Amino acid sequence: MIAATYSRVSTTQQEEGTSLASQELRCRQEAEKDGYTVPERLMWRDQASGADLHRDALNEVRRAAKEGEFNALYVYAIDRLSREPLELGTLLKEFEEIGVHVHFVVDHIGDGTEAPLIAYVLGHAAKQERLRFRERSMRGKETVAREGKRLPHGDGKGVLGYRYDPITKKRTVIPEEAKIVKRIFHEVAEGHTLNGIRNSLMDDGIPTKQGNKVWHVTTLRQILSHTMYIGVDTYGKNRVITSNKTTEDKTKRGEPKKRIFPQPESDWIWITGYTEPIITREEWDAAQAQLARHQSVRREGQKVNFLTGIVTCGACGHAVRSAHLKYYRCQKTHTGRHIERTCYESNIPKSALENLVWEKFCDMLLQPDALLNAVRSTMETAHRDLPAEIDEARRALEKTERQYGQLLDLKGAVPETVFDDRLKRLNDQHHHQQVELETLGRLQENQVDVASEEAGILKRCQEVAARIDAADDEEKGKALRLFGASVVATRERVEIQLAVDFHSNSVTVLSPSTG
Repeated sequence: MIAATYSRVSTTQQEEGTSLASQELRCRQEAEKDGYTVPERLMWRDQASGADLHRDALNEVRRAAKEGEFNALYVYAIDRLSREPLELGTLLKEFEEIGVHVHFVVDHIGDGTEAPLIAYVLGHAAKQERLRFRERSMRGKETVAREGKRLPHGDGKGVLGYRYDPITKKRTVIPEEAKIVKRIFHEVAEGHTLNGIRNSLMDDGIPTKQGNKVWHVTTLRQILSHTMYIGVDTYGKNRVITSNKTTEDKTKRGEPKKRIFPQPESDWIWITGYTEPIITREEWDAAQAQLARHQSVRREGQKVNFLTGIVTCGACGHAVRSAHLKYYRCQKTHTGRHIERTCYESNIPKSALENLVWEKFCDMLLQPDALLNAVRSTMETAHRDLPAEIDEARRALEKTERQYGQLLDLKGAVPETVFDDRLKRLNDQHHHQQVELETLGRLQENQVDVASEEAGILKRCQEVAARIDAADDEEKGKALRLFGASVVATRERVEIQLAVDFHSNSVTVLSPSTG
């Protein structure tokens, strides 16, 4: 009797380790113990997500099974075959009809009529466990950080001067890049401006970490803020929230949008001894002191532009800054040495934009009832019958699972492409319904107290409104940021938005557009 094995990992990093080899070894041992022979050509490997039914190696397994090349398939665990319970059931039924028995090394489902149900339950439990994995992982990482160790995660393309080693889970210094880091810190300490350093790097043909030819001042500021260059790392500087609620919360690639919320410095965890320093503490202090002097000179010599950091371009979405005494302009309209203009939006008159935004903001504060009405309309969870919505969501989920059973009964009676398409749509629907059910559960746990939240907003409005008349530009900027103000503007149109923070939730209030 002939058996095949199927092994899967999700990432290249796992593939480079021992996961695939260990899966294959256990599967082969189990098959040989049961009296099967496992040829090398029938041992398939995939490096792909388990959420996708169409994988290269799995497609080969299904083809070979249909052609009768083996009698049994050995898989290490249920979630190695599929992470989606509905697709798992489809695969098991497909192999059963062909006459190929599927064995799971660590998940035993038996051979009786209840086996598909057991497989579905185990698959569903595995999926729920994965949904909880991130939360446990974050707690574990925080614990590791508090013990004074760096976290075992990669740095993407990394930061200038270092390479992340996925095996040792450490950063190693790249000598060529370390020289660039030292150069930047030394030139800042010597009094060079960031614009000057940026231009000199481009004149010398030095690329960024990502290989770009163009350097930006913001990139230099970010490098100069990294304490890892003196051997000190931080954890917990930002909190990332992934949204799955609506299509508006998706990226162009269909992925959930991630929103980053900076955390107070008191909550940061400081870690030493993980990253090898590139510069000394004295070099760091000298550069930071010079940066502070530059900032002080700019503040003394320039008028405060209280909308800086609040306005984005309505044409291209990039930051709008005050680059002239009379105008605000999109930063992508700027041209210069090594810089190409990519936005052609007109300059926005400075006084007109500032007066319009401040006037609209004051109207909201001085007429808090209008603000509260807008807030109430966005605080859906405060007035929703969440228990009823949860019951309805559960019924919808059960209906989808019944439709899945009906679809399985049609397998073979309809074209395979039609079957696969319907299965894919049912699986997507099942996933979204599960997400919705979990979201409703979290909303029920965190349902806000409307009265206390409205009282907090009123108090905040009163505190700021009492100082409106005497506010200078710096205080105006602080007031706008207190209410999470953001402005999207072009020369013809301005939209003002306030984000009122309710505990961990962010409620957005959008004012009418002003032409």
